[in-house]
Amino acid sequence: MTFSSRRMTPVDGLFAYRFFDKELDRGHIVLPRGEHVQNLSATKRAAEFAIRAGDERGPHRANAIFVYEDRAVAEALLHKTPGEHLYEVVVNRRDIISRSDLKIYDEIARALASGEPAGDLVREFWSGAERNNPRIELTIARAVISRKLIDAAEKPG
Repeated sequence: MTFSSRRMTPVDGLFAYRFFDKELDRGHIVLPRGEHVQNLSATKRAAEFAIRAGDERGPHRANAIFVYEDRAVAEALLHKTPGEHLYEVVVNRRDIISRSDLKIYDEIARALASGEPAGDLVREFWSGAERNNPRIELTIARAVISRKLIDAAEKPG
């Protein structure tokens, strides 16, 4: 990945946002840590498995990194998202597996929890469809730390 100027700005990528539990240095390469479904509620776990089964890219979600496309969305989730520090990361466009609206993810979870079919919603999720005021998540293969935006001490409790 190529960067320009003093602030790490992507020439062939984009900025995204993610919470981490530890301090990370600028330039640190973030790689997937493996399966994450064990950290999800039963409802979200069912949605995750339906999403994975709904597209050929689905199995990649088991070993991927999930980041927010929009900083305002990440900041709005400060009190709801695990992680002590909010970082800006640089994502190479070639490392993007998918771009999806988390509002549709939530719709899938609700449909499955109420016994309704979710196939159409899963297809919308993978197609990149967006709802009003979307919460876009990028599923990526790797990222590079650009800078810390919010420290644990600033994160509301």
